Amino acid sequence: MYKALYRKWRPQTFSDVVGQNHITSTLQNQVINSKTSHAYLFTGTRGTGKTTCAKILAKAVNCMRPINGNPCNECEICIGIDNQSIMDIIEIDAASNNGVDDIRELRDEVIYTPAVARKKVYIIDEVHMLSGGAWNALLKTLEEPPSHIMFILATTEIQKVPQTITSRCQRFDFKRINPTDIFSRLDFICKNEKISFEEDALMKIASLADGSMRDGLSILEKCITNSEKITLALVDGATGGMSNLYLYEFTGYIISNDISKALISIRNEYDNSKDMDMFLGELLTHFRNLLIAKAVSDPSPLIECTAAEILKIKAQAKDISLTRIMYSIEIIIDTLSKIQNNTQSRVLIELCTLKLCDPKTNISPSALANRIAILENKIVAGNLTINSSQTVSAEKTEKEKPVEENVLPKEPYEVSNQEVTETKKTSSVLEKSKVTFIPELIDNLKMAKQSSVLCFFKDMKAEIVGEILYLYTNNVVGIEILNKKTTNDTIVDSVKAITGKTYKVIAKEKNDEPTTKDNNIFEELHEDILKGE
Repeated sequence: MYKALYRKWRPQTFSDVVGQNHITSTLQNQVINSKTSHAYLFTGTRGTGKTTCAKILAKAVNCMRPINGNPCNECEICIGIDNQSIMDIIEIDAASNNGVDDIRELRDEVIYTPAVARKKVYIIDEVHMLSGGAWNALLKTLEEPPSHIMFILATTEIQKVPQTITSRCQRFDFKRINPTDIFSRLDFICKNEKISFEEDALMKIASLADGSMRDGLSILEKCITNSEKITLALVDGATGGMSNLYLYEFTGYIISNDISKALISIRNEYDNSKDMDMFLGELLTHFRNLLIAKAVSDPSPLIECTAAEILKIKAQAKDISLTRIMYSIEIIIDTLSKIQNNTQSRVLIELCTLKLCDPKTNISPSALANRIAILENKIVAGNLTINSSQTVSAEKTEKEKPVEENVLPKEPYEVSNQEVTETKKTSSVLEKSKVTFIPELIDNLKMAKQSSVLCFFKDMKAEIVGEILYLYTNNVVGIEILNKKTTNDTIVDSVKAITGKTYKVIAKEKNDEPTTKDNNIFEELHEDILKGE
């Protein structure tokens, strides 16, 4: 009769258990020193060895010839437990026997001594499913059971187990099994089963197992029913997942902002009935690997894959910034949370793809703040570049403003002493003006919540010509924003609040700036007026 791989290759001794040395060594020593407890609580995720260790422990405490704390698996007791002919080892599924009557029946039975074995062992699986009444019925028996009784409780949801129960048991936490350990076990099983395989394929299975040895064996078994050789393509086909090549290709579309190819790629996979939820999960893992490769010099201890695969990850990580990777991870996680409660997974994934390829399509506050931060960093570093189409557009806009063209002087404006004297006589407003004009303007803009404009005031110079306040900067984006009506009106109002006079504000390139000492005619006029008083 055919046996599933996870049953056929279930460990028979503590030494065979994969990835739980911190538990198996303790249990072995307890058996060797005859210091086993009356109650154990095994907790951990699925497929990590809880039930397996419970059965091994049940055999070890009853084995007639234990070997270094392990059952011999050859004596009558061990063989009888394995073929279930000895009734002193009782396995109870708490998911279907969770009522108070079931536990009362168990409580009535524990008074009877074992028929053959030294100890009667109760293995209660999924114990968190017991009802409140059942817990209360079990409590006293669990605290002071007869000397011939041992309880082993197993659960995947320890938070549902009452503290009164937990405190009466020796608790052992089973951790997720490392993919490397799963790979080693799969390699051992394949060689014993005479199954040929590719290392990349087994590593992919170990990764998909998500820390569960049983899941890894189930995937392996699914693959060997389709082919005599385990290949990477076979694993992807059997699990509905995406190939590593596809993930690199799709990520390439994101890096190059190629929305069209990315969406076509999504459609092709959807038409081939690929699991789109699994696709997002694998894409998230891929971006996590890119993040690790970008953040540390040696990612090999943190990324579970072959050395050749790590080289590919590091190569692709060079083409994308750390900020972009972090942004992409946030978008994927957000989409995964939405898909769980939505039937339109394809639409959500396509929307996710748009956001990944073009961050400007994401209008969330965090995305906008991220884009502003990137822009500010470029401005401060002087790395902001404008493409030719934007330059042409800006020139065209200037040509469409004949009035401003006529007003702006072609050459830097120079103020003579005669003009200063005349200005002193005719302008009472300038006499009241302060030297700290620009700092005051900055303070007013802060109060007006125009902080995003202030980054363009770095290295800015100014002058007043007649009724016009010129602001000079080499930042093309800054010129465009400062000349924008809403921003311009705010600056005009702020200047009026300081000086009491309405000036027209025009931003220009520094190439047109004046050749005066400070490049700030406002300060010159103020100094000359003070001297004349």
